[in-house]
Amino acid sequence: MISLTSFGKLALSTLILNTWPGIRQMSAGTQQVLAQALQVRQFPKRATVGLEGGLAWVVEGRVSAIGLTLDKQPFTLASYGPGHVLGAVELLDPHPAVHAPLSYVAVTSGSVAMLERTRCLQLLEQEASLALWMARNMAGVLAQQFQMRQILTSPGATERVCGALFLVAEPGPDGKAVLPAGIGQQDIAAYANTTRETVTRVMQKLQATGLVSRNGSVWEIDQTGLLAQSAQRMPD
Repeated sequence: MISLTSFGKLALSTLILNTWPGIRQMSAGTQQVLAQALQVRQFPKRATVGLEGGLAWVVEGRVSAIGLTLDKQPFTLASYGPGHVLGAVELLDPHPAVHAPLSYVAVTSGSVAMLERTRCLQLLEQEASLALWMARNMAGVLAQQFQMRQILTSPGATERVCGALFLVAEPGPDGKAVLPAGIGQQDIAAYANTTRETVTRVMQKLQATGLVSRNGSVWEIDQTGLLAQSAQRMPD
């Protein structure tokens, strides 16, 4: 894999920061200080995003959190798009490598805004709104990772695919749940610990039942139906 740190830095505008949850509540002065402290780095697809103990906000593109099974096999735990923060658990956990070994890998090309560890901790002490948002965000991340681990315990690939589709879906422009841009069948296979061919077969089955549908280049997801389907044992 290619390391993100081999790529150059870009300037970051406070206009971008204002679109990110947790940061847009800050004062204009604090946002300006943060904008100057952040280092924005570009990455190509499949690059490893190293955080070096700090935080990174996704500016553009998509990044997945990769965990390891007990036999050291990688699997996808979560996926992050623009405005999402990486490294909150690792920042606050004194022994992250022991409790939750994670790496971050780019699903698409893009960029992240990185803040080194000392500045992160100072900012959390100074900005109560950011600290509260970070706590809520971290709780959501841990809940998603717990759900993903539950999905992986299912013996059926169909149920794992249904569960993965349910978890990664996001609200679309018209209110329907959709697969995020940049998430393809190979990525769903990584979530569900199965093959792309299996994902294709399951999605064809789900299309036939109306649980997923194609609207141009966008996959629309019936999350309620998928949740019920993922709880059932279906033939693979």
